[in-house]
Amino acid sequence: MAGGYIIGVDTGGTFTDTIILNTRGEVHIGKAPSTPPDFAGGVIDSLGEAARSAGLPLRDILRDCLLFNHGSTAATNALVTWRGAKTGLITTRGHKDVTIIQRAYGRVVGLSDDEVRHILATNKPRPIVPRSLIEEVTERVDYSGEVLVPLNEEEVRSAIKRYQDQGIEAVAVCLLWSFMNPQHERRIKALLHEMAPEIRVTLSSELVPVLGEFERMSSTLANAFLSVTVDRYYTTLARLLRQEGLRARPLIVQSSGGLLPIEESSARAIQSIGSGPVAGLVGAQALGALIGFGNIISTDVGGTTTDVGLILEGKPQMAMEPSVSQYPLAVPMVEVTSIGAGGGSICWVDDHGIMHVGPDSAGAVPGPACYGKGGTEPTVTDANLILGYLDPDYFLGGAMKLDREKALETVEQKLARPLKISPLEAAAGAYDIVNGNMVNAIRILTVQRGHDPREMVLFAYGGAGPIHAVAYGVELNVPLIAVPAAASIFSAYGATRMDILHKYELSRRMVAPFNPKAVTEIFEQLESQAKRDLEKDGVAKSAQSLHREVDMRFVLQVHEVSVPIRGKTLVAADIARLSTQFVELYEKMYGQGTALPHADMEVVRFRVSAVGKIPKPPVKPQPAGRSSAKHAIKGTRKVYFRDSRRNGGQSRAIRSGRLIATTVFDGLSLKPGNRMEGPAIVEYPTTTVVIPPTHVAKIDQFMNVLIR
Repeated sequence: MAGGYIIGVDTGGTFTDTIILNTRGEVHIGKAPSTPPDFAGGVIDSLGEAARSAGLPLRDILRDCLLFNHGSTAATNALVTWRGAKTGLITTRGHKDVTIIQRAYGRVVGLSDDEVRHILATNKPRPIVPRSLIEEVTERVDYSGEVLVPLNEEEVRSAIKRYQDQGIEAVAVCLLWSFMNPQHERRIKALLHEMAPEIRVTLSSELVPVLGEFERMSSTLANAFLSVTVDRYYTTLARLLRQEGLRARPLIVQSSGGLLPIEESSARAIQSIGSGPVAGLVGAQALGALIGFGNIISTDVGGTTTDVGLILEGKPQMAMEPSVSQYPLAVPMVEVTSIGAGGGSICWVDDHGIMHVGPDSAGAVPGPACYGKGGTEPTVTDANLILGYLDPDYFLGGAMKLDREKALETVEQKLARPLKISPLEAAAGAYDIVNGNMVNAIRILTVQRGHDPREMVLFAYGGAGPIHAVAYGVELNVPLIAVPAAASIFSAYGATRMDILHKYELSRRMVAPFNPKAVTEIFEQLESQAKRDLEKDGVAKSAQSLHREVDMRFVLQVHEVSVPIRGKTLVAADIARLSTQFVELYEKMYGQGTALPHADMEVVRFRVSAVGKIPKPPVKPQPAGRSSAKHAIKGTRKVYFRDSRRNGGQSRAIRSGRLIATTVFDGLSLKPGNRMEGPAIVEYPTTTVVIPPTHVAKIDQFMNVLIR
């Protein structure tokens, strides 16, 4: 790899993180408050902090930047805060109420089992397009793609005129069976460009050409709704980066686990939903491969949320039924579960005298009370400061001072007094509750899916993750907790370990025995588009790779299993192996004996993943030294820890706790091989690692903190 820099940036709800890597393996990081709603400003601020850390002008670094990879919060934030475009929908006559009927399950999409049990408390999601802005046009294509009724273009022109009069900014076009024959949707797009070029258009046949009328329409609507806001952000960001000297084309992290050029990401806005957490999961995958772990629970605790994901046998798990804000999405998405639990989560007491943490957050502005920026609500960060986990004079490496008195004051007023306990006990209660919320989120992805946390490694990152990791790791009985060297900016690091990735899907139903020629033809159709797009992205042929998959199920079932296909031109033997593979994967997912090997099977979806390999800076191991870490001791301070006692061979935390004199280590002074016994605190400029009594931490050859 030629000389230069690779930059990863991740924008979160509270902070924006930057990592700058050079070809010699040197690392420089920057962290700055996010700047909603104009997140581009926070990106530039964070880049500036990283440049100062490197001791170089930002313009020089951007001029020599080879790759600029960005995990963006633009799409997620726009949907959550409802800052999207005024959107219209054009659909087939007679199908106006698809988004209202919602296949009768719309009100529970994306909800947990506990939330679904309280069905009377559930609501349908807010409609992206009100019924008054849904336009029906006469046309009909059947299930085989044959045109039964031609498109009435006069109706389309009338609909476009009404949309212009109503100030519509974006239009979603979703016609019945358009994925079998897209000609009517394409004609509507041409008419929109002709009559109203200012209106952005999303076609379901281009975005999600798959079976599932409601999911396809929901995805198309969400993309149209986000398209204007996301494009505005990406355009602004690209302009600011060019002004600062960037020559490389920015790449945006996609929810599928890869990167796309910034201009393509604007057109496919929903694919960058949740891109920051996905980047963190890919970072965990890369680090796991480096240090020898394939089964990983990844936990990213930031200022606003805790994001949880799974890596099994070295691969991030894909969501079976992806959704966001109760909108089902028919696009490939790495599965990441997010809950409102982070450093900025607000702690509060309800009318029954019960303490809660989250889901509301103080965000970057005004932030926790201890930030001294006007925050008046107690947060998890305030609690952590009171408990001694944070040094008020060393937050962000001393760049930002925390006000412990303000934290005590707000915890006293809002938590301690209503509960009639001390501020220290209230802070400890908040710490326990937020840790319990994290444990519940992890158990949903692990225990409830049949995965045993005792057989997995827990990766803890994000600015607040290492403070809480051991507390929730103990509850899960994980054997090892790994805090990455770049924990506080780990999603930004993950963005630098990614490749360009396009995914192409097409719904076609085939019942076994499958025709090898028909299967090959479909894959060749998808792969021709993949090759064109990779070539357009500037990916050399030697760096291109294509991967085939089919989604299969037993006839009359509704859930599919993805089965990989190897080989170029398929023959009968390959097709026979396909059914065998499906049965094996089915039983691996649902349990031994659950499959019916002699039942009819069918393929319902074909998928091609097109990967463009990107050069990555090396991660160099360092030689291990002595175990003593005395040279890194900064001092001691009083830190709160729960007492523990043995009960029937099990270690369990009891309600009492106390302040304990605790050794504080300077994380930047530690060396591979150094060992620290709890209680201990390890301080880095942008995060803190809490090591309770009875636990032991060791620095590995890549400077990660491994806690047992």
